[in-house]
Order: sequence, then structure tokens, then C-alpha cells
Amino acid sequence: MRQQQQCELDVILRGWAGQYNNPDFIKSDPIQFPHKYDGRKAEVSGFITAWLSFGNRKAIIEKAGEIDASFMGDPYSWVMARDYRSHFNNHGKIYRFLSHHDMYLLGKRLHELYMSYETMEEYVMSQPDKHPVQSLSEYFHGIYGIADYGKGSACKRLCMFLRWMVRNDGLVDMGLWQHISPTELIIPLDTHVHKVALELGITDRKQADMKTAMMITDYFRGLFPEDPALGDFALFGAGISGNLLGE
Repeated sequence: MRQQQQCELDVILRGWAGQYNNPDFIKSDPIQFPHKYDGRKAEVSGFITAWLSFGNRKAIIEKAGEIDASFMGDPYSWVMARDYRSHFNNHGKIYRFLSHHDMYLLGKRLHELYMSYETMEEYVMSQPDKHPVQSLSEYFHGIYGIADYGKGSACKRLCMFLRWMVRNDGLVDMGLWQHISPTELIIPLDTHVHKVALELGITDRKQADMKTAMMITDYFRGLFPEDPALGDFALFGAGISGNLLGE
């Protein structure tokens, strides 16, 4: 009976993954902003949008839209022209606990990266002994809102950014990075995704940390061996359905 229930759940999860890994998903997701660009413009837009992506979905999209408008159609030029300096020493909040000065620091760190590397992917590839999440977490260490991989954080927003850049099926994610395999991706784990995974029995760990994110990713590696982050769409569908076991 237990094995039959597991098989039924796997079928349901595959269905949700197929339903939500669909171009229509873009219109109501923060990924809509980096999708406006390509190359380094998309990297910058994607990284800053992911940095903002916590809390209420509607509020995220509203704020990300305001910031996207401030790029004047070219996020990469916004960085390289150091337009982020307009946020310097302004400790008013730009979004929830993130301040304008945090935005300045993030822009400055991005500028430093692009002064040394042609792309962010090139930087990540220069750290072959580190997981991409680890390399990004360490490079942007100290920027408020960037999770600390070294302390076991799930690094949800970094994982989401990497999903956007790496997955390459041409439906939702952008597949701009060519040298990192989708098999290396980790499920972006936040409180909501963790709750859904617990209810489905995908994990029994109570901490929403990197160890749990890896455990959930390993589960979906069993369903999607070449593309475990596809499970992110399955868990999104499970949460939206409200009827987790489809009964």
C-alpha cells in the first residue's frame, strides 16, 4: 500500500511539474524581469530580482518592476556606469528589511565582479572546487539579504537565480549559462516549499536549511534525473492546489 501511494504521488508531482513549467508561468513570476533581457543584462536583472524575491509574491513583482524601470532598459549599464551610487548612504528601506544602501553595496559588488570577469558565469566557473551556490554566497558575503552557505543556509534566492540561468528547456527558465549542468541545481527552499514537502512526506527534517534542500532535491532527482530542479514547479503546483494528495 505504501509503495502504491508513493507511485501515485510521483505521478501527481510529474503532472504538476508539467502544468506549471509552462511559458504562461512567466507572467505571474519575478522571472518576467530578467526575461526582458539577454546576456549580462539578464544576469544583473536576474540577480537583483532574486535578491528581492521574498515575502508576498505580488509585493515582490511590484517592487522588482519599480527597480527594473530604474535600469532604463539596461541593467548591466546601470552597474558599469555606477548608477547604483544614487542609493549610497540612504538607509531608508527599499523593500522590507533591505535598504537603499544595501542596494548600493550590491551594485558595487556587481561592478567589481564585472571589472574582473566577462560574465557572472565566468566567475562561477573560476571556482571549480565549489558548488555554484557556494561561490556566489561567498563572493557576495556581507551584503544584507545574501544567505550564508557556510552556515548551512538553504540559500533559496541564490538557488532560484541559478535555476533561472541554468535550466534550459526553453519554457520558463532562461538557460543562459552553458557550462553548468541542470543536474547541479538545488531546489530553492523557503518556508512555504518546506511546508509542502513536509506534508507530502518528501522530507521529515524540520529545519529549512541546505541539508533539507538537498534532501528534497535528491527526491526529485529520482523523478527527474537530468533536471531535479523541475521539482520546484511540482512543489509550486502542490502548494497552489491546496489538496496536496489530489484526493
